[in-house]
Amino acid sequence: MSKSQGLALHGLSVILKWLANQFSVGVNYPESEVNAILKNYHPDCATLRRELIDNKLMQRSQGIYRRIAET
Repeated sequence: MSKSQGLALHGLSVILKWLANQFSVGVNYPESEVNAILKNYHPDCATLRRELIDNKLMQRSQGIYRRIAET
């Protein structure tokens, strides 16, 4: 991985953590509400949702999303 790729991944991580903080820990969010919140920041809410899940910042079960508390 090049230095610029590493910086880009770090930047994405910072942004995803900031986005995750727009959700409260312990609250169940239906997908429609997650979409509405994420669309305030970027129109591609599906990719953002997927990235939040893949980076273990949120979890999804049966269409309900929950923010994972930072440890």
